[in-house]
Amino acid sequence: MKLPVQERSRASLERVLVAVEELIVERGGDDFTMQDVAKRAKLAVGSIYSRFQNKNALMHIMQARVLERLDIDLRQRTALVRAQARDLSSLVAGLVEALAETLKTHANLMLPFMDMASADPVIAENGKRYHAATADCIKSAMHLYGDEIPSAEVERVIGMAFTVLYSVIARYLGYGSSQTGAREGDWEALKTDLAKMLSVFLKTP
Repeated sequence: MKLPVQERSRASLERVLVAVEELIVERGGDDFTMQDVAKRAKLAVGSIYSRFQNKNALMHIMQARVLERLDIDLRQRTALVRAQARDLSSLVAGLVEALAETLKTHANLMLPFMDMASADPVIAENGKRYHAATADCIKSAMHLYGDEIPSAEVERVIGMAFTVLYSVIARYLGYGSSQTGAREGDWEALKTDLAKMLSVFLKTP
């Protein structure tokens, strides 16, 4: 979406997006209307429809905003991990912490979009792109100590490590179509155990 030029219009758009974010956190992605957004943003509903054709169009912009926020957060955390890592084990532990805490921090906004993905191909495709970017970010960091991975298939091994890392964290937080097993067990212990397991896996010939 092209951002408005006038300061007043930009301020109105920001109020709309903030209102949508608050409503998603409070009610989920489905249980509010454009009228609810207008009331929360203190704007006429017609002014919102003049910018967004329908609620789906508004939610697409909102998802892009959330995903951009996640991407910035993860890349900042990952850059710090790369700078502080001493070896593969410390790098993996840092990456587990970075991804886990990023996904946890933004879970209240991400989960409703996960639920909507099955019925909205635009939201599903945006989610796939974000997941691919996340994978690239984590896997490229693992290559920093690729010489400690004694495998002839380093790329495949790193790819599997990321798949396990993301899947375990996502399941704990309830990302995806099923809430089974969400929030079960100790969060800190999960991160510690996951880092140890992945480190051993990566270092095993």
